[in-house]
Amino acid sequence: MHAYESGRITAKDTRAAGIPWVFAPILDIAVHKLWPRVYESFGEDPHLASVMGSAVIKGLQGNYKKDRTRVAACMKHFIGYSASRNGQDKSSAWIPDNYLLDYFAPSFQSAIDAGVATAMETYIDVNGQPVVGSHFYLTELLRNRMKFRGMLVTDWAEVDRLFTEHRSVPTLKDATAQCLRQTSVDMVMVPESESFSKDAAALVSEGRVERKRLVESVGRVLQLKKDLGLFEQPYSDEGLLPLVGSQQDIEAAKEAVRESVTVLKNGGGVLPLSKEGKKGKRKIFVTGPAADSIRALSGGWSIKWQGADSDEWYQGRGESILQGLRQEFGHQHVSFEPTIDFDGKSVGESGTYLQKASEADTVIICLGEKPYAEIVGNIDNLDLPWGQLELVINISERVKNTATKIILVLVEGRPRTLQWLPDRVDAIVMAYLPGPWGGFPIAEVLSGAVNPSGRLPMTYPRGPSDMGANYYRAGVDPYKPLFPFGAGLSYSTVEYSGLRLDRGELHTKTYEEKDAGSPSDLREDEEEKGVEDEEEEEEENDDEEAEAIEEIQMDGDDDDDDDNNSPINSQELNKRHHHHQKRDTITVTRLRKRLSGSTSSSSTILATIRLRNTSPLPTKETVFWYITQDYRSEIMPEAFMLRGFEKVALDAGESKEVKFRIRRSALTYHARNLKKRVEKGRFTLTVNAMRPEAQSVKFNVV
Repeated sequence: MHAYESGRITAKDTRAAGIPWVFAPILDIAVHKLWPRVYESFGEDPHLASVMGSAVIKGLQGNYKKDRTRVAACMKHFIGYSASRNGQDKSSAWIPDNYLLDYFAPSFQSAIDAGVATAMETYIDVNGQPVVGSHFYLTELLRNRMKFRGMLVTDWAEVDRLFTEHRSVPTLKDATAQCLRQTSVDMVMVPESESFSKDAAALVSEGRVERKRLVESVGRVLQLKKDLGLFEQPYSDEGLLPLVGSQQDIEAAKEAVRESVTVLKNGGGVLPLSKEGKKGKRKIFVTGPAADSIRALSGGWSIKWQGADSDEWYQGRGESILQGLRQEFGHQHVSFEPTIDFDGKSVGESGTYLQKASEADTVIICLGEKPYAEIVGNIDNLDLPWGQLELVINISERVKNTATKIILVLVEGRPRTLQWLPDRVDAIVMAYLPGPWGGFPIAEVLSGAVNPSGRLPMTYPRGPSDMGANYYRAGVDPYKPLFPFGAGLSYSTVEYSGLRLDRGELHTKTYEEKDAGSPSDLREDEEEKGVEDEEEEEEENDDEEAEAIEEIQMDGDDDDDDDNNSPINSQELNKRHHHHQKRDTITVTRLRKRLSGSTSSSSTILATIRLRNTSPLPTKETVFWYITQDYRSEIMPEAFMLRGFEKVALDAGESKEVKFRIRRSALTYHARNLKKRVEKGRFTLTVNAMRPEAQSVKFNVV
């Protein structure tokens, strides 16, 4: 729901600025934790990225061909961008093709199935081949195999890089030729250069590029403009401006933070912090570079490419962690002193902070990263700067053998390694980059006004050796991170019991595609394949007719359920924005049903487990469903593989049954020949793997 809402609000505000197209969402999976764009992703898991990405796209686009409060989404970066060998931005990736299809392609396929309007290719080379010039990645895989029909744009100056960096061609003109002849790129993202368009025209005149190749791309660009209504109204709708930054949107942003903040350690139950300490009103001391910084909460791509230069840029629109704590606990009970900056350099009066720390019953130290984006965020290792580590050491030594508790709050775009810090603090809270309104929700989690329910969307490494570790590694690989994927604590206790299956066998033929390039290869809804085949046949017939006459034609608007087919304006949005509208509710409901994988097929197994909240606090509990094959003949099976998840609300003492349907699509993998297979044999379904309450049950595919 929050992912959908973030997309919907983003679309509304972007349209208010007169922009009908956004370069989001990022669907790369964060396999290397050094990568500076980890915070832009949905984590390391393919299924998680697929579900969240689809929800964001639905929120961004809605019925964008008629609703002028929605925008065209752009799935990026196709493909493999996040898997650079050294974790640096724009570095080469080595990814076996079968792993590419199993781990990196699903999130993009899910976006295509969700109707994403556009795509962006990636900066890098994969397996030595620059993606921007690759027939395999951008034509065979993206267009032919995955059936993407939308408009494809390059990333910044990518065609030029075929000449300047990748050294694939001897001239810029040859770079244009390679891109046009070998790929399906439609638009080049270089607004200040005319070389591509001039070279393209020259190449057509010289007969090196067929004219119909340009006609094909121009058609897709014009179709997108028509779908977005730019021929009718290319300017901003001023009626949307009053809705930007509304209180309703601010509350939606805060609610998303409340659901995502993740408590990773809670030694001795130090959290939540009651407003009354043992000696009366609580006395809290706050310090650290992220304590009083809205720009730090927001990270890169906020106001400016590398983030805002200072909090003044936000003009009062936001709350730091310090402001949130003072609002929650009272200004007089929360003291603050600046000590160091994000580089670990001293910015305060030496030694005075130690006295304040010793006088407090609770010290909250807010560490993390300053804003960055893309290549500017490249670092050599994941350790926090020494000065930040030293701050914790100094305070922990000062309050050693006292009743003072230390809480570490991490504001970071990637999981920075902590060395020995976990042993020196009582609690660790992962705040990620919660945005400018994150300060008060973080304080609510610390006070217990909000029962934390966030779970780590990625592995939190212990040190340099596991910066590239992901939970779904092959079973032979060591996995001893500081915190595993899915880690997270709440202030409640939830009991798991009675994991059962409605049958112990899934009857299916041993499955392998006859055609490795089948468009259904990456699709999960195999029950719908007959319908897909009919649609694909119609599309192929349309393509043949289009080739017979060389002219650019654009499709009409798709039919929908609206009684009024006219574009939706700002006045209509104003009604929708301040009231729960039936259309958006239906959209989210349908999305949830589709993503839950419910089906009545007899070739499935229904799993059920019971949850009981044994505490006096209401809570939200996330149930993770993992499947792995015990033995696999050709490619080693993963230790675990997430196939479903659901967040369940439980009142104090309440019990609920949670169900998950195992389908054949959750059992497949790509063999070395790139054909998708299901092998007969024994499988294991595990609930909440890598967590203390984990339970497993076996079933067979026969």
